[in-house]
This record gives sequence, structure tokens and C-alpha cells, in this order.
Amino acid sequence: KCVQMKLVAPYEIYCIPVSMTEDETTAYKKANNTFIQAKYRLGQFDAFNMAKKVLAGTVDGDKAAAAMFYNSIRARKQVVQHAENKIEYADRIAAEYEDKKILVFSGTNSFTNDMAKHLEGNAYHSGKSKKKREQILEQFKSGENKILCSTKALNQGFDVPDSEIGIIAGLDSKALPMIQRIGRLLRLSEDKIGKIFILYVADSQEEKWLKTAVSKLSNINWLKSINIEISTESLTNLCITADEYLYLYLLHKEAYDILSSLSLKIEAETLQTKGYLKLGQEISGHTVREPFYSHLESPFS
Repeated sequence: KCVQMKLVAPYEIYCIPVSMTEDETTAYKKANNTFIQAKYRLGQFDAFNMAKKVLAGTVDGDKAAAAMFYNSIRARKQVVQHAENKIEYADRIAAEYEDKKILVFSGTNSFTNDMAKHLEGNAYHSGKSKKKREQILEQFKSGENKILCSTKALNQGFDVPDSEIGIIAGLDSKALPMIQRIGRLLRLSEDKIGKIFILYVADSQEEKWLKTAVSKLSNINWLKSINIEISTESLTNLCITADEYLYLYLLHKEAYDILSSLSLKIEAETLQTKGYLKLGQEISGHTVREPFYSHLESPFS
């Protein structure tokens, strides 16, 4: 409704699944198993409030289990908010928008610092002095530095209408911070379309938080996660769907570069559904490449 009333700019949201490293997966599983055990000891039903009351001393209960419960929640959150692959994917997206102002939101100050260092941007958070924060904001507004990485300090009260690209790399259980962050990118400006890329750890608690946070928003694009193994020596043709190709384009630059040089075989039915191929029309290299590539590049145009 706000878009229709022209109170905010139109927007597109791309939810991008990110995998964990082997060490991160091990740490997450350990924390999740502890969570399940603690929840069982607390009685399963409404374990969150039960743990809170037990630790506060308002009801009798298993204090060790209550402590385990909260510690495991924090441990799971720590793993997903520091997933290394989020930095790699953010770098890929930022490279496509090197001429645009980009806001990057992370879950912790330390990860914000890592992100800023890798993207060659500025880190803006409570760990910086007031004078330094003012200097960083001025550099971003003037365009001297076009990548601004933050934790929570920019969730409210920040206004740069010509900033239209956002990368959200840190989520939590509350939906409000997500809405506030998206709002930083939707300040109304002529011909502006805000593009927000949300990096989340697939099959984790972070994915559940994301689905809740965006449930009432529109223009949500969920990119599918796929496992890909490529041998440059043996691969000559590949049959993939449009969604799989888009995933390659966004998240697997090396694989995409390889595929770009090949004679691609893409399902005719997929091309017909997407409007790239008319019924009865023969698939050729030109038929696949030109219209298909232009469509894939549209999120970055």
C-alpha cells in the first residue's frame, strides 16, 4: 500500500540461500542438539518462557537445562550470523553494483568489520566514536565511499534517498529489524527501485526467521539452492532449468563463467514457459543466449 501511495520507492527482494562450511555445520548441529535436549528436559511446551521463569526464580525447575536452552539458542545464532560464505556472496553482488551506493547489514559488529574489510567499504556501528561515525556517514552520502556496512546503528533514522541497493547478511528472531533495514533502502527518489538481497543460511533457524519477517511483504524472490559438481575436462553440454541457471549466475561465478562458454541445452518447456521459445520453434544457440541472458541479468540492471 505504501508503494501504491508513493510513500516509499518500489522494491524487489531476493532471498539467497547460503551454505555453511564443514566446521560451521558441525558447530550448528552441536548447538541444535543441545537445544533439543534442553527443551525436552524443560517439558517441551513453551520451553522459552519456562526457561525464563526458572532462571528468574519465579518457578521451580531445572536451572541447568534452562541455562543450556538459552546458551544453545545463542550458539546457533552465532554460527549463522558469522557464516563465512555470506561474505563471498556479498562480494559477488557488490561487484555487479560497483557504481551504486550499497548498504550492508550484518548481525554483529565483528562480522560487520569483516564484511567492510572484504568489500573495501566502511564499518559503521557502536564500536566507532561519534566523530568517526559522522565522518563515515559523510563519506557515504558524498559518494566518496559507496559501501556502508552496519549492524544495528542504521536501522532507524538514516536517510540517503539515492541509496538503492541493500545486502542483509544477519537476521534474528524479530521481524521489526528486518522491516527497518529494508526501509533504509526505500526512501522515495525519482525512478528508484530498491533492490534488497537477503543472505540466509539454508535449513537453519535463520531461514525460519526470514520467512516470518517477509511474510507480509510483496515482490519476494526465493532463489533455489542446488548442489553442483563441474568438471571442466568432461563437461560439454548441460541441461538445467531457468531457476538453476539464475542460481548459478548469482552464486557460482566460476560455474557460470564455464557455462557461458558452452553450447547450452536448456529444457524447451522451461523456455516456452518463460516466453523465450514459441511452440514448435527450434532451440538454437542464439535463441537461448540472447533473451535468456538478458532476463538473468535483469536483477542487476
